[in-house]
Amino acid sequence: VVSGDKGVLLDDFFSQDREKNNPIPLKQNGLDYDSFLATYPRSFTHTTQMKSLVEISRRVSAVGAGLLMKKATGYLPDLTVGLGERSVQAFHFDLREPVSSEILGPRKAAAVNRNLSEIGLFSSRFDAEDIRYMKRLMLIPAIFRGQEAFLFLSFTSETEIVPASILSKLIVR
Repeated sequence: VVSGDKGVLLDDFFSQDREKNNPIPLKQNGLDYDSFLATYPRSFTHTTQMKSLVEISRRVSAVGAGLLMKKATGYLPDLTVGLGERSVQAFHFDLREPVSSEILGPRKAAAVNRNLSEIGLFSSRFDAEDIRYMKRLMLIPAIFRGQEAFLFLSFTSETEIVPASILSKLIVR
């Protein structure tokens, strides 16, 4: 709708509509983030990929979100929102760590329903400024750029994470 000298950008209009109606497909190997991203114009650009991650975090009211990619040495953040640079640099899991061998490698989803600052495994991976706001965390297997990845979501609320509720808010189909 355009009236006078003010107009609504087409991207903004579609963004509002997309947030309500754009499901994330669930495949055998996890959330198909690539298919979700393909619904965006210019989905290959870094800016668009960041916008998609902001949309995801908004859907579930997450304070931080990211996509961890599986690399030769472990799982490393590729895209993140809501995390400072020091957290991004420290947030990785070596392939030999129990988190990698028990959760990430077997492609299991995980919800951490304790304050992350109380858990050494996580408190050492995030900057003190970021972890102050990270009371809960969820990791969900995903496919991003055709590779194994994990969607990372952190929450400020101390309310227990209910995975079915998170998946519903993400509009997983």
